[in-house]
Amino acid sequence: MLVQTSEVETKTTTPISNITVSGFAPIRCVKKDENGDYPSDYAFVVEVKWMDGRANVVKRTYQDFHAMHYALIAEFAETAAANENPRKITSCLPVHKPREANTIQLAEKRELQLNKYCKELIKLPPKISECATVLTFFETRKDDPTPYKDENVTEPRNFIKDYVICYLGDSDADSRDSSSSSSSSDDIA
Repeated sequence: MLVQTSEVETKTTTPISNITVSGFAPIRCVKKDENGDYPSDYAFVVEVKWMDGRANVVKRTYQDFHAMHYALIAEFAETAAANENPRKITSCLPVHKPREANTIQLAEKRELQLNKYCKELIKLPPKISECATVLTFFETRKDDPTPYKDENVTEPRNFIKDYVICYLGDSDADSRDSSSSSSSSDDIA
């Protein structure tokens, strides 16, 4: 399933600087198969770094990648036709065989294939690597994971100061705080 523009939180024309497929997680399909079962599938975790410094994490299934790949082939038919294989723009993704079980071993193999595919995809000429199909595919969707960020944390914790306050009290923390930069942590313990 290729992402619709309305599902995307933001639209970008910023190129991608790096993509890493860094894992996968099992998901349960909502549609029953021919046996009446809910088959399992895997969502691949993709870390995307953009040229403007942004970074996001998206989850995509193997079928999502195939849909994007075939959309690229249709969009850039003349580029694909110039190759000896008319369906090839970059390395092809092996087709999922309908009777092939989605096992962890298969997901591990696909993780490596998708990582290679993504690395090759962003090295293609800008006409392809920066097209709307590619950029939209890697933009954050509403159902993508959101990294945890504690809104109350404004500065990194000073564990030595916390230790002093906890064991010696607040009044000693101020006097020790100024001298802790010159003394070693062995003095406090």
